[in-house]
Amino acid sequence: MLALDAPDPEWTAAAVWNFPSGRRGRLRLRLLATQAAGPLLSLTDHFSVPFDDEAELESLWSVRLAEILRAGAWHDLEIEWDVDTGGCRLRVDGADTGVLRAQRRATEGASYLRLRLPAAEGPRLPPASGSSASRR
Repeated sequence: MLALDAPDPEWTAAAVWNFPSGRRGRLRLRLLATQAAGPLLSLTDHFSVPFDDEAELESLWSVRLAEILRAGAWHDLEIEWDVDTGGCRLRVDGADTGVLRAQRRATEGASYLRLRLPAAEGPRLPPASGSSASRR
């Protein structure tokens, strides 16, 4: 379990997960956003430090989760991408929410998932056992 929280609203909180690069692939996450703002989710082909406030601009696909998740509820999110077609399909609780178009061409394939709570904007998630990511 990962709890993403920004104890200081002046600082960004983020988590970056690296996985084997793939031109096509699928990730499944179980998420809880406690407030309507929601974190930013990005899928990309290169590493950026977790607190990079502009990493979404250079990502392959990026979405503000509040656009697709209902605050205060747990959701199953499935992300399925294909760098050759430039599409990234999102499904929430099994329902198709649409396809994101790539912001740029991939070098090889997607290999990093980023979740970021922007400074002075992100929801505060409840404490959880297990891993936590925050930047002070």
